[in-house]
Amino acid sequence: MKINVFDETTAGGKDAGPVIEFALPKITVRTLIETRIRAEIDEQTGQMRSLRALVMPEHSTIGRKVDVKKQIDTAMRAFEAGSLLVLLPDRQADRLDETLTLEDGDEVSFLRLVPLIGG
Repeated sequence: MKINVFDETTAGGKDAGPVIEFALPKITVRTLIETRIRAEIDEQTGQMRSLRALVMPEHSTIGRKVDVKKQIDTAMRAFEAGSLLVLLPDRQADRLDETLTLEDGDEVSFLRLVPLIGG
């Protein structure tokens, strides 16, 4: 089963992310986020895809290896803190351990919320 991933912005922008595959139609939100991070890192081959990419290493330089575990942990904490939203075809994901039933070709968006400067 292939899922189409998008990165959205609060201004309404929407960029295509990596296509990710799962063997089973039922997965957890945790598995979705982890697989998305791994797919993005595999796709990047040392370069940031865009400023809206979910993976944002502290010191991103060409050829430097990205710490996959650190990026996954950061994304999980952001989801739990409400600064990373996972938008499913019919609703917003609520919990990391929530089981999702997705279909081939479904679209899932990731929306990072960033605090306003001075706010």
